[in-house]
Amino acid sequence: MADPEAAHELPFALPPGFRLDKYRIERPLGYGGFSVVYAATHMHLANRRVAIKEYLPQNWFTREKESMRARPLSRHAPAYRAGLKRFHDEANHLVNLDHPNIVRCADYLEANGTAYLVMEYADGVALSELLALREGRGAPFDESDILQIISPTLAGLGQAHAQDILHRDLKPDNIIVRRSDGQPMLIDFGGAKTGSSARRESSYRVYSEGYAPPEQADENDRTGPYTDIYAIGATMWRMVKGGDPSRRPDEDPAPAAANKRERAVLRRRPDPLTAAVELGAGRFSPGLLAIIDKCLAIEPEDRYQTVDEMQAALKAVGANADDIAATSSASPNANTHGADIDKGVAAAKAGDYAVALREFRPLAEQGDTRAQYNLGLMHKNGDGVRQDGKQAVKWFRKAAKKGNTRAQFDLGEMYEDGRGVQQDDTQAVKWYHKAAANGHAQAAERAERLIRRIAKKSGRVPQYIPAPPPAQKTGCLEGVLQVIGAIVVLLFLVAMCAG
Repeated sequence: MADPEAAHELPFALPPGFRLDKYRIERPLGYGGFSVVYAATHMHLANRRVAIKEYLPQNWFTREKESMRARPLSRHAPAYRAGLKRFHDEANHLVNLDHPNIVRCADYLEANGTAYLVMEYADGVALSELLALREGRGAPFDESDILQIISPTLAGLGQAHAQDILHRDLKPDNIIVRRSDGQPMLIDFGGAKTGSSARRESSYRVYSEGYAPPEQADENDRTGPYTDIYAIGATMWRMVKGGDPSRRPDEDPAPAAANKRERAVLRRRPDPLTAAVELGAGRFSPGLLAIIDKCLAIEPEDRYQTVDEMQAALKAVGANADDIAATSSASPNANTHGADIDKGVAAAKAGDYAVALREFRPLAEQGDTRAQYNLGLMHKNGDGVRQDGKQAVKWFRKAAKKGNTRAQFDLGEMYEDGRGVQQDDTQAVKWYHKAAANGHAQAAERAERLIRRIAKKSGRVPQYIPAPPPAQKTGCLEGVLQVIGAIVVLLFLVAMCAG
């Protein structure tokens, strides 16, 4: 679906107040090439809001101004009728799917020369919008964020596959994150097919560039569960790309199109899609990145064949991520209100900052480090509260002193930038050092850069030298090279001071 704001300007959309059977149209929510989605209310159940999807393929029809009846243009009439049948098929698919992570179909109507899907109203934000919002304020998705979105999405997708239904248009635009609980919901099954019909029919191919695999564009290839799994992997790749420090401001974060990848492989050229293990190195666990790369294999047989296979792999990664998160909280008593904290985090991710603030503030005052860190983040970014660097520093410091790794890193940033506190590179290095010692991937690099800056300015090395990241098993030669590299850095610093 396109920009909801632009949807208000659609000349062919049903007007606010229009009566459609027992529903009253409120406003357009968004539109795509084949449909418009409206917010509406049930005329006899005042508190029941619904979302209504109208089949309305652009450029294929005209609409009478008074009656709002849609009439297909003669040259497009066969395609219009075929699309109408697919729209009816979508209703049949959705009505058989009852899962908390799939939008529910409540009704199906035919009127005004077209058809309508009445669905539950999901008060939330598209994952694509949420990614842009988070990245715009310098807080891209981390590993736990990815797992919290993808794992429930796979649960819903698994139920669809169990009923032999393929989505075939999975992408961030078609995942809604609910404001109430941060849970994802799969929407827009307009490209869905049963496994048998997907193998038989090649005249209609949904293809979202960057998210659709090669077999979806090739009329002779068969689609299957692995087709949706490629799209899930592409969505995860997009989440990883959002925090890429080398990403240019004008760079499209979407994955490379599958047909371009296929052509490159056939011509023995480098894959235009950067491997996730390279893209997210140092920011995400190798296990998660390897899962993404397996999903994005060009050949279907090289991917996970079922949702169950992928969920098992993610479960192992998720367990490791939980261990890391628990370590980051440091104090044994630092995280005693998990359910309330998770509710606040989910609300913040969905943009419902009033709920987040209500959950975080009392827990922060009781000493919960996760609440303190998240409250500091809200003050730092001005999310639901007045942007206030001093308040951000206050809450970051409380959590950082108890060992919260993220708070230590962010406090280092505040000192480095002079936000809410007097600018102090030495204090920044101190907190970066503590965060690095707890395993923060970027902290050691930040500290090293600041140490060089301090040494250049004052001719002295600050007391706080960042600890190296946790040791990994290495070969003999690699270990020797690491030792030599460390010696070179120390000699450089000594030379700077001597100069």
